[in-house]
Amino acid sequence: MQKMMIPDLVQIGHMNQGRWQHIAGVYQNLGLLDADFSLEGFLYDPISQHPPPWLNRSFFAAIFVIVLLASGTGFLIVINTRLKSEVKERQQAEKALIEKEVLFRRLFNHMTSGSAVFEVRNDGSKGKDYIIREFNRKSLELERKSLDEVLGKSLFDLRPNIDDYGLIPVMKKVWETGIPEYYPVRIYQDDNFANYYENHIFKLPTGEVVTIYNDVTDQKNQEKDLLESEKKYRVLFDTFPLGITVSDQFGNIVESNTVSEKFLGAPETEHETRTIDEPAWGIIRPDGSPMPVAEYAGVRALKEKRPIENIEMGMVKSDTEIIWMNVSAAPLHLKKYGVVVIYGDITERKRAEAEKEKLRAQLLQALKMESVGRLAGGVAHDFNNMLGVILGNTELALLKADEDNDLISDLIEIRTAARRSADITKNCWLLQGNRPFLPGSWI
Repeated sequence: MQKMMIPDLVQIGHMNQGRWQHIAGVYQNLGLLDADFSLEGFLYDPISQHPPPWLNRSFFAAIFVIVLLASGTGFLIVINTRLKSEVKERQQAEKALIEKEVLFRRLFNHMTSGSAVFEVRNDGSKGKDYIIREFNRKSLELERKSLDEVLGKSLFDLRPNIDDYGLIPVMKKVWETGIPEYYPVRIYQDDNFANYYENHIFKLPTGEVVTIYNDVTDQKNQEKDLLESEKKYRVLFDTFPLGITVSDQFGNIVESNTVSEKFLGAPETEHETRTIDEPAWGIIRPDGSPMPVAEYAGVRALKEKRPIENIEMGMVKSDTEIIWMNVSAAPLHLKKYGVVVIYGDITERKRAEAEKEKLRAQLLQALKMESVGRLAGGVAHDFNNMLGVILGNTELALLKADEDNDLISDLIEIRTAARRSADITKNCWLLQGNRPFLPGSWI
């Protein structure tokens, strides 16, 4: 029985063909299978189905080799593809790095600011610790040196007083912390330089320190000149003997000098709350009538865009006080400015003119009186001669007439009237400005 079960007698998977043929016949009789059904291909034949053992081992070995070669080839392909990609990426990175280096060089050398790259030695507390590794063209221009003269030199070699300038502690701080710093404008002085510089300092990943600096000497000098000019302008503005008021483009007063404050009797702070076209200024014409705002010199200059000169106007301060002014105005062709109004106090001049007019009227009256006096004097002289004849003849007639003559009374009346006329003639004579007659010389 044991031998019947072992594979030597019955191979594993063996099927009894006769038995299965009998089973197929039964199923055909029952109508469960077709009459032409064949068992070919259905039954398992271990002899025909199983190759020899050595063939199985060779087959699997070949399959293993093929898989191994395919895996190796695939691995090599992947590695090769990755290497190609890495090589390409590295080439692109190198190209980009070269392009960036070229760009950096161009930017570095064409900067409008001076720039230097320093290697830091020792503890970075002295100018001698900062060795120049890069120097752009603007720096060479500022230092008035060539590249060969600066590379490898220390900052101290270029600027002997650098340790007293105050920049080194800032550079040291940036070198130690890596935080960029700004060193504001300050003058550096030695035997060759007396210039103002501003500095920006930062640290590179390589540990080197970079300074970007500008020579702002011209700018500082311009600022000083501007401040000096502003100071001169302010002194002139406040000491100018005329009142000055400046407005913006809308007529709002933005500035007034000291004279205008005294002249108008209001502080500058009050002026700057008002406009040049306020009726509250109380302006009158030379004839005393109210002046319309449209006739103000400043208003006209702002509207007409041209200078308006020598306009006389009065400012009514009270019922008894009027300040007379000579006003000129001109447009200011500056941003946010409108006009400048200049006015002088001509009150005394107006008073002098009024007094002069009064004197002129008096003189005119005197000249008229002189003319009348001359006429009266001439008439008085001639009339005096005629009165002399009348009085003389009247006296002679009185001497010759008898006392009982009826004509005596008439002659006395004639003499009395003649003497009265002589007094009037005397006054006319004096009206001319002549000296009075001596006693006995006037009739």
